[in-house]
Amino acid sequence: MAAPIASGSTADEVVAALGCDATTLAGRTVVLTGATAGIGRATALCLASLGPTLVCGCRSEEKGKALIDGLHAELSPPPSVFAPHLELSDLDSVRAFAAEVASRLASGEWPPLHSLVLNAGAINLSANFGADGMENTFRANHLGHFLLTQLLLPFLRSAAPARVVVVASGSHFGPLATAKRALDDEHAWLEDVIYPPPARWSMSRGNAAYGSSKLANVLFASELHRREAAMRTGVAACSLHPGNMMATDIARGSWFVNALMKAGGLLGMTRSMAQGAATTVLCTLAGHQSLRGQYWSDCGEAEASWRAVVSPATPSLETLSSHRHIDT
Repeated sequence: MAAPIASGSTADEVVAALGCDATTLAGRTVVLTGATAGIGRATALCLASLGPTLVCGCRSEEKGKALIDGLHAELSPPPSVFAPHLELSDLDSVRAFAAEVASRLASGEWPPLHSLVLNAGAINLSANFGADGMENTFRANHLGHFLLTQLLLPFLRSAAPARVVVVASGSHFGPLATAKRALDDEHAWLEDVIYPPPARWSMSRGNAAYGSSKLANVLFASELHRREAAMRTGVAACSLHPGNMMATDIARGSWFVNALMKAGGLLGMTRSMAQGAATTVLCTLAGHQSLRGQYWSDCGEAEASWRAVVSPATPSLETLSSHRHIDT
């Protein structure tokens, strides 16, 4: 008998506990972002073993090839894995990636899209702004994923029951000291969180920006599920926290913080990548009705921040367009 799923379970233990095997995801396409390292790499390895067509959006062509080669070497038979280019902080790249995925799905080259796993994330502890003035932590962690979901939603609906799994973070509990101001004035929230003045940037503000992007992830998953359920499209969504301070590349913009996180992993102070991937894998494989727009942590449902209830819904592309001419 498989061990019960618990907070310290690995991704493989989740698969065993659910009774899944090499055919569980056969005949399905799973799109996964941020798959070349860390939690995403462990998630890709586990999901690829279950038989899907796995499409991993990758920032680097070289790392994408290494991912495919590695999965082919580690799994037998070799899985069906593709690694198109995707830079989430570049919305044109998101559109190009979505167009490629859509083309292959529409032609039947890839089977129906049943799961969209939004795993990629980054934290910028120094000022990092796009040409339009938008802060890139929010753009990469939330807006790029938001846009990707909107562009692929028709394919998820046509393959229903399907799902969107959003890898958020426990950091969503801490952001938005101006929560009351955000409630009163959505445009003020946009300017303060998404378009803050670069001159006011600091490491603490970088942490706050990361937390705000993750709060947006949680809000997005909840609202997406509510809307899709109301329309009875068969698309479910949820968000999740994978674990604290794991040895990932999420802080690659700061050599000091990145080294600190890697040291914690080497010293056994944090979860392994296989443990970090467990909640993502569980949310990708669990029964459709169990997702319900909920926030998950430690392989179970958890309570989200109160801001995920009282904060305004994540701004739409239409709202953002009124500020910086973003469109789909």
